Amino acid sequence: MAPLDLIVDGHFRSEKIGRVVVFSRRFDPRWYFVRSAEEEVKLRSVLKTFYIAQFLILFLGYLVAYGLSMEIAYRVGRPAAHLVRSGGILLAMSLLVVGIPSWLLRRSYKKTFLNFVSGQEATGISNVDVGSGGQLLAVIVGLIGLIVVTALGALFLMRET
Repeated sequence: MAPLDLIVDGHFRSEKIGRVVVFSRRFDPRWYFVRSAEEEVKLRSVLKTFYIAQFLILFLGYLVAYGLSMEIAYRVGRPAAHLVRSGGILLAMSLLVVGIPSWLLRRSYKKTFLNFVSGQEATGISNVDVGSGGQLLAVIVGLIGLIVVTALGALFLMRET
């Protein structure tokens, strides 16, 4: 689970005054102090659970949304003849099957996060050197490379047959 550990490690960084955790890099620039090492372990566990649940919602949700949208597209006509309609159906199913559970998971994560820190512990530490951002970028580039190599391999196998 090294990629997951790298993603979770990106939320923590050490400061001279203690250990801090970031709530949300994109929308909330505040950092929060973690009270103890036990709280940090619990928070890491919550973050790992959140990312696993988010991945499963995205992966399985898109598979279900694609299956449902193709079923609907075939029932209303040929999908290849109406690509815009088929794309719209897929988008609507994705919002329904993936968007709503993702939003609910994010909401529950924010409420759970507040059990570990309080609003009074927020600080405005600068966002310079945000943990393992370079390592996270390397993991993302590696995953994209793996997807590209797999797609090229599948293309190569299909051309041979």
